Amino acid sequence: MLRQHRPTADLVKQLLSRDSRVAGDDFVESALLCWCRGGRAEEERLGELVGALLTQRCCHTSPNKRKRGAGGGGASTAAASREQPTCERILSHLDRLSTHFNV
Repeated sequence: MLRQHRPTADLVKQLLSRDSRVAGDDFVESALLCWCRGGRAEEERLGELVGALLTQRCCHTSPNKRKRGAGGGGASTAAASREQPTCERILSHLDRLSTHFNV
């Protein structure tokens, strides 16, 4: 099914939000590998999307950056943070991709 779709920012973000520590769950890595083997254009697009996510996540979590709205977020803030992949999670998926699939 994923072969029929090109990688989009939202789809890649949702995939990379999945927990990478679940033993035997190679879904994310399989999807990324499928797109990498889909052709040069899809590989480049995927690289741009992952790079943009990493830049966004790493710059967003800068310790020097002032945090706004502390204490007023409630459940909506918690839900939004669960949907956003962390730098560690993104890099963990990329590490699994390179080690388990010899990419």
